Amino acid sequence: MNARRFLSVLLLCSLPAARGTSQESLLLPPDSAHALLLVDSSPESAWVMLDTACVGRTPCSLTVAAPATYLLRLQHPDVANWLTAALEETLAVRPGEVTRRLYPLPVWTLVVSSPMGAEIFAGDSLLGSSPLLLRPGRISPATPLTARLRGYETATATPAMAARGVLRIPLRASGEPGASIDNSLLELPRPHTTRLYLTGGGAILAGAAAAYFKMKADNASSDFLLNGDPASLSSRDRYDRASGVFLVVTQVSLGLFLAFLMSE
Repeated sequence: MNARRFLSVLLLCSLPAARGTSQESLLLPPDSAHALLLVDSSPESAWVMLDTACVGRTPCSLTVAAPATYLLRLQHPDVANWLTAALEETLAVRPGEVTRRLYPLPVWTLVVSSPMGAEIFAGDSLLGSSPLLLRPGRISPATPLTARLRGYETATATPAMAARGVLRIPLRASGEPGASIDNSLLELPRPHTTRLYLTGGGAILAGAAAAYFKMKADNASSDFLLNGDPASLSSRDRYDRASGVFLVVTQVSLGLFLAFLMSE
């Protein structure tokens, strides 16, 4: 997806501008049939598209026909970064008008703790667990984010410290230096987990046994048809009964498994 977006921007910017003019002539004041657009961004060098034509990078000046309505679209200079987002605005310009725009380009923030799974707090508010994706404008770049994970010391960082939208928060194991054992790994499985294993495994084993005895019954029935031996008929009935019993066990185990799973 990132490569496709990068190539699409390059392709558009290789086409001639539909309504813009050269950089030298753009500095001329607008006349009664044109308007002047002064476009800048933070950070600079964003790709600028006017309707369907790429007209350059910020900061740029555009002399356009007026009166008219244009769709102005800015793409972050880091096009290949999936955390960047495009920004669009519809501009209605009038003859002789000078329109100035300064756009802060939005960037999503991905908070990643090491190890993952830490709870991320902004003050006393829980934002979620790592890895955590924060939309642009949700919190201030200077807001301290605290990562908390059992068995590790808390760590703090701000979104302003993110590199290309990724904020990495390393955590140091608490206790003795070099210790990095998560106490949660030493906990015994919870009872409800054990019952899921038992009922699920029982359903699988009983189903396999039911299929096995059903195959044996079919083979015994074929032998009876071929040689008319009453012993084969007796074996078929015995295998059918065993297959039926295991089939009932399979259905009961599967029902219990689904019931326990839905109760989670």
